[in-house]
Parts: sequence; structure tokens; C-alpha cells
Amino acid sequence: MLESILGVFLLFCSVLGIVWLWGRLMAWFYFRRGGPESFRLLAVEAGDELIEYRLRRAEGSLRWERWSGETRLILLDLGADEETLAVCHAFLRGRDWVSLCTPGELEALLLAKPPVCKRAKGVLY
Repeated sequence: MLESILGVFLLFCSVLGIVWLWGRLMAWFYFRRGGPESFRLLAVEAGDELIEYRLRRAEGSLRWERWSGETRLILLDLGADEETLAVCHAFLRGRDWVSLCTPGELEALLLAKPPVCKRAKGVLY
């Protein structure tokens, strides 16, 4: 009885390991070719008291998508004040995958490279 339970457990672990290995292999083949670049937009407005929280939350949600290095966070300046921009510039340091731009710069960026749209569980930042 114990041998059959151990056999089923080992078979289950083997199947689970093969599925995990297959997923990693397919992801490696996909992103080796330079997978699609996607953008996330975060609107930055004047008097935004929660900007640091929103930036940390966006970083946390993108952490799991950034392992391929293709997802970028764009902070869209919609008339932010000096204090809010100071928080954004402090957040930008050391994060080359985050950029701050105006609506005109965003239009030029999107026309230069068409993005792949992603929806993150219906959550808007």
C-alpha cells in the first residue's frame, strides 16, 4: 500500500516537473527572439498625494512581467507640480525601464514603435 502511494506521488512530481520545464523552455524560446514590447501608462497630475504608493504598486505588478525586459512603465505628465515631479524623478533613478514624458512625447514614442496592448486583470493605475 505504501509503495503504491509513493509511486503515485513520484509520478505526480515527475509530471509537475516536466510541465514546469516545458513552460520555462517555451518562454526562453519566445523571449530569446525579442518578444513584444509593451507599455503601461501611469498618469501623473498636480497634487497627487498618492503618487509614491501608485509608483510602488505599478512596480510591484510589473515585476513579474519584466523578467523578459520588454515591459516599460511610462509616467505621463499631465501638468504635475514640482513636488510630484520630484517624487517621479527620484523613482526614475536606477530604473531604465521607466520614463517620464508629456503627451506630445508619448505620441512620438508610440508612433515610432507600435505597442502591444496588455490588460492587467482590469486594473488601471
